[in-house]
Amino acid sequence: LGGSLGRKAATGRGVAYCAARALSRMNSRAAGARLAVQGAGNVGMHTAVVGHLEHGTKLVAMSDAWTGLY
Repeated sequence: LGGSLGRKAATGRGVAYCAARALSRMNSRAAGARLAVQGAGNVGMHTAVVGHLEHGTKLVAMSDAWTGLY
């Protein structure tokens, strides 16, 4: 049947949303916050993209099983 629309990005979107809400509860903002993501798979990639495009974070570091970039 193919699953529901947006399923591929759902977990990463949830991570980005929860992080933005947590920052808000700590009287901080996601916009302009620096983001480091461990894991460049489905969840990590969508967390980075959604964090940047929808919450205004700045990706400063990303890693996977073989390498890391800063």
